[in-house]
Amino acid sequence: MSLLARLIEAGTPADLVAEVAMALARAEAAQEAIESRRAKDRERQQRKREGDNVMSRDTADVTTDTPFPAPPNENNLTPPTHTPVNKTRARKETPFPDDWEPILTPAAQQVVDGWPPGMFQRQLASFRDHAADKGRKSKDWQAAFRTWINKADEWKPKNGTTNRTSSIDRRSSLARAIDEGIEFLG
Repeated sequence: MSLLARLIEAGTPADLVAEVAMALARAEAAQEAIESRRAKDRERQQRKREGDNVMSRDTADVTTDTPFPAPPNENNLTPPTHTPVNKTRARKETPFPDDWEPILTPAAQQVVDGWPPGMFQRQLASFRDHAADKGRKSKDWQAAFRTWINKADEWKPKNGTTNRTSSIDRRSSLARAIDEGIEFLG
């Protein structure tokens, strides 16, 4: 029994049965269109496969090697096979400018706003010294400084702790671990 017949038997209102019938018709038409496209694709693929395996009689006796290539002229020039590259000039790397001043993006400013007082000036001085000391060159010094800021923020001490452990702290940690290991074994 079809879906429409069951809906009618169940006493479904006529307008709802009509909507379901239209939806079914649209779905069936869409399915037929899909099947038609698939059939055409299969036929095209089959023709392509058959064409790849059969050599044309017209090309069977023709050799592709020519003893002397034709000199270029306006009749035998081939069009380029690629899109020409935009001839914009690439920026050259430049040494760190003496008069350089940072320009912070909103994201970089947000990072800097979270720093304790004086840290931005220390990081700026470190950046300048590093660039000058190492003879660095960059295509974009503003981007280089934003990277410096982000790295400095990643390495920034959290909750008042330091990222470096003194040799005394390491020694006491090592001694504590040895003592605990001896207690565990003993």
